[in-house]
Amino acid sequence: MSKVLSIIKIAIKSPIQTIKKINLQNIRSLAYAIKYEDQKTIEDNFSKLVNTSDINSTSHNITTINTPTNAQNEFKQSIQQMEPVSIQEKEFYNTWDDKYIVKHLNDLDKFDSIESIKGKNIAIIADLNLPQCKKYRVIQKIELLKRKKIECDFSHWLDVPRSLKLMQFATTVIFYRIPYSKLSAAYLNEAIRLNLNIGYDIDDPIFDSVLYKKNENLNILDKKERAELLRNTRHYVNMIRQCDFVTTSTPYLKIVLSRFTKSPIYLWRNLMDAQSINAAEITKNINTPRDLTSEKFVIGYMSGSRAHEADFNTAKSAIIKILDKYEHAELLVVGFAESAKELETKFKKRITIIPFSDYYDYLSTYRKIDLNIIPLLINDFNECKSAIRYLESSLLSVPTIVSHVGDFKNIIDHKNTGYFIYTNSQEEWIEGIEWCIKMRHKSYEMGQKAEAIVRQNYSTLEYNTKSIENQIFDCEF
Repeated sequence: MSKVLSIIKIAIKSPIQTIKKINLQNIRSLAYAIKYEDQKTIEDNFSKLVNTSDINSTSHNITTINTPTNAQNEFKQSIQQMEPVSIQEKEFYNTWDDKYIVKHLNDLDKFDSIESIKGKNIAIIADLNLPQCKKYRVIQKIELLKRKKIECDFSHWLDVPRSLKLMQFATTVIFYRIPYSKLSAAYLNEAIRLNLNIGYDIDDPIFDSVLYKKNENLNILDKKERAELLRNTRHYVNMIRQCDFVTTSTPYLKIVLSRFTKSPIYLWRNLMDAQSINAAEITKNINTPRDLTSEKFVIGYMSGSRAHEADFNTAKSAIIKILDKYEHAELLVVGFAESAKELETKFKKRITIIPFSDYYDYLSTYRKIDLNIIPLLINDFNECKSAIRYLESSLLSVPTIVSHVGDFKNIIDHKNTGYFIYTNSQEEWIEGIEWCIKMRHKSYEMGQKAEAIVRQNYSTLEYNTKSIENQIFDCEF
């Protein structure tokens, strides 16, 4: 209902333009958008549609293409019945516009067939809107695949011409984190026409509504936004079920995914890539490490999302107790943590909050802390979590205390390469942080051992079958 109201508000502001621009084709596309798109996307695109000036242009009829497969013929025969669209100068076609897909599908016959392609070639078509997702699930794959001499490239899934072009020269296509929609259906049809092996990559249980509801961090979201996230889970399930294989980031996510698909599921962990290792080396060269004899003991908390408030709160009371008891203890927060801001009133200069900037500045912050804490709610949602923050801090030999949940359980050896909090009780968090304060040298040794393990087993330069299941290279690529 809120989506419809937002459209009405835009229409009321520009009634004449709305009447001019709205036709049967746009109404049909609008109805589809209301069903599948989020409210902001609908508002942005409807505003563009209504407020874009008319450009005199001629329509182009869509002509039939003779192709060797029934799938392609049926698809193109169905889209020929749609009205042609006008050409708009210097403007990316509306994301609801089916003709934009058709415009490029109609140019595909000039490409060679899949039989003429030699060697392996992977096309990754992805949702690139979240920088951390782009880094760990797309760019990192490109780096690793190229190290294995496998041709590969990527595209934003809304960049239709680039995505379709990459598919023409691919032997395998991997879709990352995209929902099922008319656009993704067109990609699937094209992949089938080209006889490509079709994969899907996901590192978040956004496809499981039951599990997603258990994420208490979503409580900070507006009720409508939260409800929409939960409704959209089915679109990811629909996409997953149409793929030949699936890759995911943690062993627990493999188990969760097995409830939704019978296709092979492969583990492909988030690793430390060339950028991370380079950033760590630069940081070591320009920033001196923390002095073990320093009067200050700095506790660090890194939060890459506003949806971590409930996680931080599991350790908040313990942090307050520690800051009360140890006057030389300080807290440094990078990123999002509204709860941490509440501590500034009481502890003032002993609380430092730094917003995110670029990745190199972010990683250099680890050089300013003595202890990295990762409080997490112990629930099924966080069981799916990968150990990125642990891997990052370990590159700089910073010891980590973390809740006993997620992939951390599979990577960390308690009191050897990290420190576990098993119950998330206030007493246990206090005990763990105090151990690191009082046993500073042992804590430092724990960080050094962690760095050795991460560099040896959890990077794109050095990894083993625990990080990436090698069967995927033999069976799917």
